[in-house]
Amino acid sequence: MFETVVCSSLRESKDLLTRQDFGVAFCEDRFEDGTYPDLLSIVRSSYRVPVVVMISDLHQDGTFREAMKLGAFGVIASPCLTKDVQWMVIQATQSESASKPKLNSRSGTAPAPYGLERHK
Repeated sequence: MFETVVCSSLRESKDLLTRQDFGVAFCEDRFEDGTYPDLLSIVRSSYRVPVVVMISDLHQDGTFREAMKLGAFGVIASPCLTKDVQWMVIQATQSESASKPKLNSRSGTAPAPYGLERHK
């Protein structure tokens, strides 16, 4: 139902974001060439996609606050449980659909769906 794309570097993530639209992005706290604040900065300045940061040490309260302050949609513990990922996907897609306009009364059409799948 959804297409999943995995990137191993910040550069690869940025390149992919320039070529495709995504409904939700999940990222680890570190890439081989950067960190989640770097990705959040790129997304905040150029793209419209909710980013969920997966942090290995959520016991540091400052890390959670920092990620949210930098624009993360959410933060979950890594390694993460499937149900945590599913919950974030539901929240992100519902949040996005709630901010989109409702039925277009002129044309009688609803806006295109926005989900995890790549937009064609």
